[in-house]
Amino acid sequence: MKTEEEKLKKKLNVTTTIIVLLLIVLLVILSIVLIRIFSVKDGINNNDSNMGLVTQSDDYVFFYDYSKGLVKKNKDGSKALTNDSAYSLQYLDGNIYYATPNANGGMDIKKITSDGKNEKVLISIQTNSTKIYLQDNKIYYLTSNPDTISRIDLNGENEEVVLKRSVIDFKVVDNTIYFADMMGYLNTIDTDGKNYKTIIKESIFSEFQILKNYVYYFNSNDSKLVKINLKNTKERQTVTDKLDCNIYNVTTNGIYYFNKGTSKICYVSLNGKDSRDIVKVNTENTNINIVGTNLYYIDNKDGLVVTKVIGTNGKKIK
Repeated sequence: MKTEEEKLKKKLNVTTTIIVLLLIVLLVILSIVLIRIFSVKDGINNNDSNMGLVTQSDDYVFFYDYSKGLVKKNKDGSKALTNDSAYSLQYLDGNIYYATPNANGGMDIKKITSDGKNEKVLISIQTNSTKIYLQDNKIYYLTSNPDTISRIDLNGENEEVVLKRSVIDFKVVDNTIYFADMMGYLNTIDTDGKNYKTIIKESIFSEFQILKNYVYYFNSNDSKLVKINLKNTKERQTVTDKLDCNIYNVTTNGIYYFNKGTSKICYVSLNGKDSRDIVKVNTENTNINIVGTNLYYIDNKDGLVVTKVIGTNGKKIK
């Protein structure tokens, strides 16, 4: 017959086992949640400065395939949603928003549901820019004739002019619009059109990218990638001298760039110390879009423009 001490030990062992099992289950659930979070938000990047050819939801990657149009893909296969050219792809609440050329020489801003239904033109604009940004249920875009930074609601209603100004390049980050004017100066204005100011009064910005508190630009005179601290514009430094053209993508995981001299897409770390070749392409120009650990780029195959994907480590995707 078991003593009270033995019964107590057995009870404690059972309780301990249950607690351990519960902890294991919680860890598994937490791991799954973290994987899903970081698979979607794995590294802030500047795809918008590379035509914005790819975006993703929790379940799918959406990308512009030059031979098929807008495609969605997961591990089970792919499906073409529309044969539109699709730039500045952005996913939000079951819809993909994008810019596409129209018959009038301008751009249509459109949205389509992730199942390929309910395709809708939100607005047609005269512009040379394919860039659009979604922020606080508004879409921001550039127009020409007249030159403006404007915005509309996600349903295509309530168009508003934020700023009347000729703009070379722009970017919307955390309720602030950064833009380069025709002088190449870098300016900011709030998304509500208030607090306009020039923050860098140098003619250097034809195209730029932003990561955290730094603005990056390619100095074509010296063939160097330079960054300037947005909080202290006197603080600037050369990131790398490996670039030889203005095709690059600054991400939290490093910088991916096209080397025209070798026709290769390459990588260099943010501190400029580590570098490697990723893939050779058969074209004089490309675009570099990053999603998670995958790199989408434009190539030439048998005289046709095609979209390809490879791991950021240079390995093929199964």
